[in-house]
Amino acid sequence: MYGQDWNQYVYELQRHIQNLEIRMKNLEDQVHQLNANKESKDRVNIEKVEYKFDQLKIETLSGSLHIGLSPENLEQMEDFALGQTNQQTAQSLPLFNQKLCTDLSDWLHQSGPNMINDLANTHERTIDSSHQSLLLQDIQKQLPNRISYYKEQAEKDNNISEEQEFESFIKSKVMEEIQHSLANYIKKYKG
Repeated sequence: MYGQDWNQYVYELQRHIQNLEIRMKNLEDQVHQLNANKESKDRVNIEKVEYKFDQLKIETLSGSLHIGLSPENLEQMEDFALGQTNQQTAQSLPLFNQKLCTDLSDWLHQSGPNMINDLANTHERTIDSSHQSLLLQDIQKQLPNRISYYKEQAEKDNNISEEQEFESFIKSKVMEEIQHSLANYIKKYKG
C-alpha cells in the first residue's frame, strides 16, 4: 500500500486513531447528556395543588370516591386504582385525632344514609343500599387523612385558641367537605 514509506503509514494510522478517539469522546458525551435528560424528566415536582370540589365531575362509579385527595397521596395514586391504599388507621393517629375520627365516624353512620337519600331524592337519582354502603365506607376510610389535613389548616390559623374551637373547626370542615362531595357525586351520578 505505502511501499517502503513506513513513516507515512504510521502517520496515517495515528491520525485515524485520533479521529476515532474524538468520535468516541463525542459519543460518550452524548450518552451522558441523554442520561442526564432522562433523569431530569423522571422527576416530577408538584409545588401546589388546589382542589375545587364544585368543579368535580364524576360520571360513573368505579373504584372509590376520594374526597380531599392530598398532595402526599399523589404518589400513591396507583395504589388507589388497585384498592391497596396506605391510608392511616384510626389507631395510628394521636389521641386528639382518634377522638375526632370517632365523632365524625358516628356522625357519618347516623347522618350519612339520610343525607345520601335526601340528595338522591333532590336530584331524582336512585341509590341502592349496597351503593350507599360503598360510599359511606369510602368516606370512612378517608376520615383520618382529612382530619390531619384540616388540623394542619387550623394550626396555621392563629385565631383559633381553644381546643374546643379547634375541634369544632375541623369537624365542620370535614362535614362540609363530605356533604359537598356527596352532593356533587349524586348530581352527576347516572345510576
